[in-house]
Amino acid sequence: RHHADPQRLMGLLAKRFGTPVPGLPHGLSHAFPDAETVADADLRAAGLPVKVAATVAGFAAAVVDGGIRLDGSVGLDVLVAALTCVTGIDAATAQRVAIRLGERDAYPLPDAAAAEGWRPWRALAATHLNVS
Repeated sequence: RHHADPQRLMGLLAKRFGTPVPGLPHGLSHAFPDAETVADADLRAAGLPVKVAATVAGFAAAVVDGGIRLDGSVGLDVLVAALTCVTGIDAATAQRVAIRLGERDAYPLPDAAAAEGWRPWRALAATHLNVS
């Protein structure tokens, strides 16, 4: 579904609430807004669907108040637990976020037990399997 394409939706946020930066490569035009800006923004006005807007706003608010730490200062289990406290973020999505934050053992598939032999590099396996 084109309407829910995450890349397109994040592009809408960047253009609406981000800072213009001339000369960026690859057709980019804006820096992404910080968590405070996103938490306070009218995300529906930017074109985000209701549920997506609520999830993004909840995520941003949790980052602002320190409930979600994106700086690597907490372990994978704590990060995933914090992420799944946000309405709309399930365990698989939380694991995908963790992969993108550099958590080498994050694994977004429901049968994580099958990947026990890949510890502590399950994120590499997930990326290779194209499930991240």
